Amino acid sequence: MKTPICTIDIKSGFLCSRCQDKLDKGLITQLDIDIAKELLSLEDRAPELKEVEFKKAVSTDSMVIIIIGHGNMPEALGSRGKVVRELEKRFNKRFRVVEENSNIRKTIEDMVTPAALLGINTLWLPDGSLEKKVRIRLDDPKKLPADVRVLEEAVRSLTGERIRIVFE
Repeated sequence: MKTPICTIDIKSGFLCSRCQDKLDKGLITQLDIDIAKELLSLEDRAPELKEVEFKKAVSTDSMVIIIIGHGNMPEALGSRGKVVRELEKRFNKRFRVVEENSNIRKTIEDMVTPAALLGINTLWLPDGSLEKKVRIRLDDPKKLPADVRVLEEAVRSLTGERIRIVFE
């Protein structure tokens, strides 16, 4: 498994100077270290994790989003979601796995699945800022993996863009 932290540091519990510098500069967080440690320990029971590239973890009040390398989604989830279930047990929070992607539509789609995404519109607000209006089917609010506000906050922390989820 590839992580932003040295494997030796994860196993030993002590950070080398390079990883400590990343932590001090805010490039990695303590959550990244904790998730990387747990994923590394799960590698024995889920060997498919050896192919996964873990990039970062972002936490909200009730959810943790794991950002992985492009094309690593099946391996990161594990068979029947085994890896995600283990992480949810360990951290007592809901988990979402999102592939690193420059396409905001794909990122939002990963966040709201299994709800159906109808489209994304760009709104120009009177103050000159932009907001994305994320349109989801009217009968899909119960299919969202978390509360609308939690998802909006999560997407903002991942992409830096403000979104508003509406049901049509």
